[in-house]
Amino acid sequence: SRDSILSLQSWGLIARRYFRAYQSFMVLIPLLAAPGLFVAWRRRRAKGRVESASNMPPRTRPAGPLATALALTAGPIALHHVILFSHTVIHDFDMVKGASVLGLAFGLAIASLDRVARPSSRAWLRPAALVLIAAVAAGGGMALAYRRDFTPTSGSRAVGTAIREANVPPDQIVFVGGGSFYKGSAAIYYAGRNITGYSPENARYLIGASGADGGVLFVVSADGMRVDSVKRIGRDGEIVGGE
Repeated sequence: SRDSILSLQSWGLIARRYFRAYQSFMVLIPLLAAPGLFVAWRRRRAKGRVESASNMPPRTRPAGPLATALALTAGPIALHHVILFSHTVIHDFDMVKGASVLGLAFGLAIASLDRVARPSSRAWLRPAALVLIAAVAAGGGMALAYRRDFTPTSGSRAVGTAIREANVPPDQIVFVGGGSFYKGSAAIYYAGRNITGYSPENARYLIGASGADGGVLFVVSADGMRVDSVKRIGRDGEIVGGE
C-alpha cells in the first residue's frame, strides 16, 4: 500500500522530496564536513596509537551538547514522519520540518571547516568565505526551486493553471497522470486545490474514502509541461470518458 510504513517506494518518495527541497544543502554539507572529519579521524587514530603503545585504557567521552542538540532536533521530526506517515507521504510540504536538522548540520559542517582552516594574515577572508558558502547554499536552493516551479515556463505553472481554468466541481477529485509531472505544492498553488497522481487503485481508494462523486484526470505531456487531454473518472476509479 502507498500508505504503508513498510513501503520502500513511499520512503524513497520522501527521500526524493527532501532532496528536491534541500538539494544545495545536501550537496554542500558532505563537502564542507569532509576536511574536518578527515582531520578528526587522523587525530583519533594517532591518539589511539599513543594509548596502545603506553597500554593506557581508551577514554570514553559522554555525549556532548552537540549530540544532544541533534537528538532533540531530529527526534521529533522522525517521530512525526513515522507516526503520521500516511500524511507525510502525500504532502510534500511536510519536508519543511527537516529544515532545522539540515540547518544545524550545515552550521556544524561550516564550523568544522573553519577549525581546520589554516590561520591567515587576512583574517577577514574567513568570515567572508563562510558568508559566501551560506549564500550559495540558500540562494542556490531558492533559485533551483524557483526555476523548477514558478517560472512562466515551469510545468507546475502551466498544468496548475489549466486545472484551475477547467473549474472542476468541488465534489470531484483532481488526478494528474502521464509524463514526469511533479505534483508538488507549487502545482497545488496554481491549481487552487489539491491534486494527486492517478492509478485505478489510488482513484478507487480516494473516491471511496472521501465520498466524492468521481474525479477528473488531467493527462500531462511526456515532458510534464502541458495538459494533453482531460478524462472523467468513475467511482470505481476507472476512466469513463474524456475530451
